[in-house]
Amino acid sequence: MIYPDDLTFGGAKVQEASQEQSLSLSSLLNYTGDTVIHVGELLGDTKVLSMEGQEDADTPYAWGRSTNPEFQMVLQASFHKVLQLPLPNWGVASNCLTIWKRTTTTVLEGDRYGYVPPQEQLNLAMACPSTAHLL
Repeated sequence: MIYPDDLTFGGAKVQEASQEQSLSLSSLLNYTGDTVIHVGELLGDTKVLSMEGQEDADTPYAWGRSTNPEFQMVLQASFHKVLQLPLPNWGVASNCLTIWKRTTTTVLEGDRYGYVPPQEQLNLAMACPSTAHLL
C-alpha cells in the first residue's frame, strides 16, 4: 500500500472522512494473505501533525497522511513488523517502507495472545544519536 488514503482526506474534514471506511482499512479487512507492504508514515513516525481539511490545525494528528488511524491499529494488532527501511523524503515527511507478517494468535482463558517467531522479532532497543550511549 502506498498512500491509499491520501486523497480520501484531501479537502474533506477529518471527522467526516473518518466516519466512512477508508480504502486502506477496507483492503486490510478483506485481505487474506500473510504479508503487507506499506509505504508512508505511521503513528509515532510522522512529521505531519495536522490533516488537510482539519478544522483545528492546533489539535495534534499523529497518524500521518498515508493511512488512517483505524487501519494502523488493525495492522499493528493483526500483523508484526519484520522490516522498516527509511526512504528519501521531503523535509515535511517521514516515509518508510515497512513489511508486516500476519501474527499467529491463540485464545487462553478469554484473552487473545500473539506469537511472533524469534526469527521475525525486531530488535526493540532503539536510540537517537544523543542517547545512543545509554544502550
